[in-house]
Amino acid sequence: GTATAAPYTVTLANAAAGTHTLTARATDNNGAVTTSGAVSAIVDTPPTVSITAPVNNAVITTPVNITATAADADGTVTKVDFFDGATLVGTATAAPYSITLANAAAGTHALTARATDNNGAVTTSGAVSVIVNSAPTVSITAPANNAVFTQGATITVTATAADADGSVAKVDFLYDGTLLSTQTAAPYSFAFNPTIAGTHTLTARATDNNGAVTSAAVNVILNVVPTVSFTAPANNAFFTPGSNITLTAAAADSDGSIAKVDFFLGATLIGTATAAPYSVVWSNVPAGQYQPTASATDNQGAVASTTGFFTVTTAPAYNGRHETTNCSTISGWVWDAFQPNTPISVDVYSDGVLLGTVLAGDFRQDLVNIGIGNGNHGFSFTPPASITSNGTPHIIQVKFSGTQIFVYNTGQNLSCIAPGVPTPPYGGFVDQVTCTVMSGWAWNSQQPDTPINVDVYSDGVLLTSVPANQFRQDLRNAGIGNGVHGYSLATPNSLKNLATQTHSVALHFPGTTLDLNGSPWALTCTNALPLATLTAPAQNGQFSAPATITLAASATDADGTIAKVDFFDGATLVGTATAAPYSVTLANVAAGAHAYTARATDNVDGIGTSAAVNVAVNGAPAVSITAPANNAVFATPATITVTASAADTDGTVAKVDFFDGAIPVGTATAAPYSVTLANVAAGAHAFTARATDNKGGTLTSAAVNVTVNVPPTVSITAPASRTLFAASASVAIGATAADTDGTIARVDFYQGATLLGTAPSAPYGFTWTNVAAGSYSLTAVATDDRGTSTTSAAVAITVSASAGVSLTAPADGAVFAQAASITLTASAINPQGSIAKVDFYQGATLLGTATTAPYSFSWSGAVSGSYALTAVATDGVGGTTTSSVVTIRINTAPTVNLTSPTGGANFTAPANIAVTATAADSDGTIAKVEFYRGSTLITTLTASPYSFTWTAVEPGSYALTAVATDDLGARVSSDAVTVAVNAGAAQVYYIQTDHLNTPRLIADASGTTVWRWDQGEPFGNDVPNNDPSGLGAFEFPLRFPGQYFDRETNLVYNWRRDYDPEIGRYVESDPIGLGGGTNTYAYAENSPLLFFDLTGELSYNTPDTRRTKPVGPDMEAKVGCIETQLNMNLVITGGAERTLPNGKPAHKCKNSAHYSGDAVDFSFKRNPTLPGPDEFFCAALKCGFEWGLQESGDQPHYHIQRIPGGPCNVPRINPCKCQ
Repeated sequence: GTATAAPYTVTLANAAAGTHTLTARATDNNGAVTTSGAVSAIVDTPPTVSITAPVNNAVITTPVNITATAADADGTVTKVDFFDGATLVGTATAAPYSITLANAAAGTHALTARATDNNGAVTTSGAVSVIVNSAPTVSITAPANNAVFTQGATITVTATAADADGSVAKVDFLYDGTLLSTQTAAPYSFAFNPTIAGTHTLTARATDNNGAVTSAAVNVILNVVPTVSFTAPANNAFFTPGSNITLTAAAADSDGSIAKVDFFLGATLIGTATAAPYSVVWSNVPAGQYQPTASATDNQGAVASTTGFFTVTTAPAYNGRHETTNCSTISGWVWDAFQPNTPISVDVYSDGVLLGTVLAGDFRQDLVNIGIGNGNHGFSFTPPASITSNGTPHIIQVKFSGTQIFVYNTGQNLSCIAPGVPTPPYGGFVDQVTCTVMSGWAWNSQQPDTPINVDVYSDGVLLTSVPANQFRQDLRNAGIGNGVHGYSLATPNSLKNLATQTHSVALHFPGTTLDLNGSPWALTCTNALPLATLTAPAQNGQFSAPATITLAASATDADGTIAKVDFFDGATLVGTATAAPYSVTLANVAAGAHAYTARATDNVDGIGTSAAVNVAVNGAPAVSITAPANNAVFATPATITVTASAADTDGTVAKVDFFDGAIPVGTATAAPYSVTLANVAAGAHAFTARATDNKGGTLTSAAVNVTVNVPPTVSITAPASRTLFAASASVAIGATAADTDGTIARVDFYQGATLLGTAPSAPYGFTWTNVAAGSYSLTAVATDDRGTSTTSAAVAITVSASAGVSLTAPADGAVFAQAASITLTASAINPQGSIAKVDFYQGATLLGTATTAPYSFSWSGAVSGSYALTAVATDGVGGTTTSSVVTIRINTAPTVNLTSPTGGANFTAPANIAVTATAADSDGTIAKVEFYRGSTLITTLTASPYSFTWTAVEPGSYALTAVATDDLGARVSSDAVTVAVNAGAAQVYYIQTDHLNTPRLIADASGTTVWRWDQGEPFGNDVPNNDPSGLGAFEFPLRFPGQYFDRETNLVYNWRRDYDPEIGRYVESDPIGLGGGTNTYAYAENSPLLFFDLTGELSYNTPDTRRTKPVGPDMEAKVGCIETQLNMNLVITGGAERTLPNGKPAHKCKNSAHYSGDAVDFSFKRNPTLPGPDEFFCAALKCGFEWGLQESGDQPHYHIQRIPGGPCNVPRINPCKCQ
């Protein structure tokens, strides 16, 4: 570029980045050229920078990780500064440029990154706005950490969650990290059934409305229940009576250990084993059948149980069962429990005739499984042709060989008919129908290898259907398909549960009425019904409510076993027992009559019911001790009357027995129930009353605890009896006190009946000071920890008159300035002698001595501080008496300086002057600083800094002083500072009023508001804003119309009345006055919307006569004034109304005015030119009248008065119409 005039400058736009060599070449007017030296300049490309994380508008939790990318095309990036708003929060000097902002406050943050390159160029990234979200809080309240549950148990999980800066959106529940449930509203809870044993983690994960997540976890332990089984004795084992039987169990716990194994018979503990092998010995077991229980408890408290069964009986111990009787075989099993592995034989009978004997030696695994020895105890007998070929029915019985003992379930029917040719497609045969079993075969020839069902009917009613699917070799040999067509079922109990019953049993092919061959059968079964007997309670037993009654029964069944015993109260089932001994226990049985029965059910549902046992449950009587009160205390030797109230709702009270602990102390048989105990021993006593009713029911009351207390002992140890003291003496009283069964709570000291003082602990003493002359009786009263008191023997003392002394000056609490001379004066008398001297002391320091009255001494030089002064008078024989202490204070005066304004300062009115003072007190505090204009107080400040602004100061010269007062009342005034306030240039202000003409806002000539009073408090009890625009205080005294505010009195003046805005009432300046009474002035009778009162002299409408003005001598002149104002001629009369010569009143014929007292009536001839009311009343107002009305009727006229008054609510003269 080229420049042709100085300054020689060119501007290069868009200069390329890089290094540039700049020269200037100057050419003069003759063409001579000179080139400057080269200047090297570098044009730098600013770096680039942007925030890559977090993203804009992200919602995150602390800590906040901020990452930025930055590059410089022509250099390097030296640093990246990170800002949160305008606050630097971190710097990164190398890529990757990243910082972590820890503990960022919740809320919105504007993040920027500012990159600086190697040449100092700076670039700021765009702002990224993020929301820092406070994570929610969550805790699991149930289950507790490490809680143990049984495997498969239901676990209820409950959590609490909250979010300080939002709300909880959901709570997820996880089990070992797997989500199980989500809850979106409190209470946060769910239940589940975990099955895998071990320790597992339950987690509650709370998510708030901004997605922040917090988790809490607890561990739970799922415990596998232990396993337990009886290993000895073997199931169904037999023992002889009196045996010692070893009970042994095997127990294991797959996820822990076995803590113990308990062995029970019913609810009775036999023994406990805590280590393997788990075994106890049960000694001397009597005959009976027993079903013991082994309960294993693991290390987590889980319990598992198993039962065994054995019999204690006299040998041999036969057992067995006749199972099957058909046309091909008779079979079952038998054994002798005392020879568990040795086969025995059975005898088989038909109709009582022995068919043969067979050894029960067949092996059967099912017998091994149920503990029948080695299992070699099965038998099978083939019936001879003599009972299977002719179709004749037979009764087959099996006995233990060589005995008359029948095998269980024997006596089965057998009737065999040679099989005929089945009727296609069905074929079948009923082999037997007995009271224990029904068997035979059936098939469908069209489906020869497919089993079919057989329908079983009794008396025409379908009982059941049974599949014919058992393999029989004989059927296969006979060509009946694959032979899988046999059926067998146990005879239903409904056919055999009565004592004797006969049924017609038919077996049909499925879904048809077609009978199998051999059907129907007539079945007659005889069942010996069980016998049940209630063995407890006893007949007509008596119990007391709420009763616990154990019902026990014996039950037997001659031909079977007992399945259960049900117990009934009337028709109501109250319990069931399934094993002997048969009993149930009933709790809280209500009062009344009860009829109990036991109903036994046998193995075929046969029922036997016991006879009823009747019992009565008696409602217990009610009883309570009414006296003495609980925790009452008596002194030994105690006489205590114990009284009880007792009643019985279902009978009468027979007696009330009284007990002291377990010791009976008396009985009362009639109300009032009471006993009196004499000489009750010291100590604690627990009294109870036991009421017995007419049925023997009893109830014992709650205990009432009382204490019989041994009184304490006490004696006065000092002073000794008949000790003599001088007047004003201090008498030290000491006592010893003890309590044998407790402690001393306090010792009170008395003079006669007057309490002198109390000592709460040993040594027990009190000093009675300043005792006047006289004779006294001292006692000590000791009170122990239970409130019992003992009074000591009295000690008599005498206090004789002696010299008396008192400090008469200075006064107690007097304050003196430092360096002051203080005169100490004492009064001393000795009614029985003379005063030798009076010594004056400060504490223990002797200040001076006076030997003659008046006893006085001048003390000077005391420094600041507090002093205790006494006077000690010494009488003629050396006795001394010390006065009461007088405390005085030597006070250093405070210091005060007026620091602002400075002397000679000038201000312009209305001035606002900042006034400041400093004040200090070396030995106390500053109570206040007062600021004065001459002798006029401006303001008072009680705390530093002592500074205020004196506002709206008018022109003039002012001498300002500050007066500091310290905490002891010392006052110091500063040097006066004189300032001048000069009159300022006149200013124009604009006043804005409301509809009542009340000033509400003032603006200066520029329109700036300098004063406003627009809060709208209805009674004006609000303070105007004197500086709404901050230009300085502007004072304006006008308030409601006609009111002037006096800032010094805080009152508002309305001419001759005052207004108090705090109470919203007009008041008199002196409402009491000479006559007393209430405020008698009110603004326009408190109705300013209706009336007006210009001067403030309107009397409130009361009978207060002291405000009534006398008739003035100028009344005629005032009426003449109205005559002149109206330009009229009036006939004016005063006192009695004037009468014209024709006898008529003057006002009837003339324009007239008649006055009396302070009132005037004006009457006018009817003339349209006469003045109207407004014109007339304005004239009256100008002439000194204040009240008026226009009266109509037969004598219309105007009535005016010089003073307020007249009827209420009548329009007064309106001055607004007289402008």
